[in-house]
Amino acid sequence: LRNATNDAKAVAKTLRELGFKVIEEHNVTRDELLQAVADFRKGVAGADVALFYYAGHGISVAGSNYLIPIKSGYRQDAADDTTRRLLAETRLFNAEQTVAEMSAAGARCNIVILDACRNTPLARDPRTRDATSPGGLAEMSPPAGSLIAFATDAGRTAHDGEGVNGLYTEELLRHMRTPGLTIEQVFKRTRAGVLERSGGAQIPAEYSRLIGEDVYLAGAAPATPPPAMKAEPVP
Repeated sequence: LRNATNDAKAVAKTLRELGFKVIEEHNVTRDELLQAVADFRKGVAGADVALFYYAGHGISVAGSNYLIPIKSGYRQDAADDTTRRLLAETRLFNAEQTVAEMSAAGARCNIVILDACRNTPLARDPRTRDATSPGGLAEMSPPAGSLIAFATDAGRTAHDGEGVNGLYTEELLRHMRTPGLTIEQVFKRTRAGVLERSGGAQIPAEYSRLIGEDVYLAGAAPATPPPAMKAEPVP
């Protein structure tokens, strides 16, 4: 993928600027990804907001979503459904594990962002041999206190982008930096921007069970000062 590393670097930079402690990894193997998630869990214990972002290849196998590390050796062809599922569990990374690790760590608000259904041959089911097969990820049900965001709706694929960043991440970065937006507003504005720029072909989706107070990634909007009192001359 042309833009995945650029996307990860840009999101990491933005999160640091917003005051997050960041673990940043690029082009990881499965073992490296497992270790990074384990380190991440230790770091977010008791945090106000924990955020996991992934850009790259992702597929759905037997209703579960998997992130595809480098050198995984995973192949979808020449295997029945049971074999494909077992291979996915041993060679890929189940996205549900990230959600479970974050929830168990006890952060008040958990956010998982998956820009992981880019429109490439690896995202399509080879058994259909159909270049128009949409591919994409399956819907996910987050635990209480969590939000899972997809770059595009379940069962669809996303544009990798024509510039330095993918279409979804480019819009996401723009709104993450805006003070006064709740996390829900960030994703709503991101969806509107992606929808417009893709001509309706890509519609980001979120699955949310957030609870408690509003979360502002870039801080709440500054309070508007009260209007100045106009002094009247005393006769």
